Amino acid sequence: MSFEKIDRESEERKIGRNCILVYGYNAQELELIELCRQKSGIDEIVVISESEIHKTLGTLLEQEALNLANLPVAEAYTLIPTIIFSGTSHSELDRFIEASKKVTMQRPIFAGTTPHNLTWAFSALVEELIQEREEMKKMRAMKS
Repeated sequence: MSFEKIDRESEERKIGRNCILVYGYNAQELELIELCRQKSGIDEIVVISESEIHKTLGTLLEQEALNLANLPVAEAYTLIPTIIFSGTSHSELDRFIEASKKVTMQRPIFAGTTPHNLTWAFSALVEELIQEREEMKKMRAMKS
């Protein structure tokens, strides 16, 4: 886990498909996420269904982008809502997160793709992110 300071103004895109992988949202929330995507300048949304959570991030990044005319049917989710950024600049990521604070939707775990985690199953990455979140909570509690 890296905690180095980032340049929030940087427009330099990372290597890879410029999109967000989205899991755990209904059709109405996906429309709100689409608005955030448009405001941020990120190219596409790829929706991850429950049946795909064991696929690797690399495989998921090869899927078709969300088509708002064909929103997915509501389903039960076993993991918490998650949005993973791929190929985005720091400023796109920052604009997306700021826009998401202004809409009513479940707050996700945010993460980014790395060369290391592209081989991970989506579900394994989410579990790792949940553990990291819990460790951060413990660290904050110890400082208080």
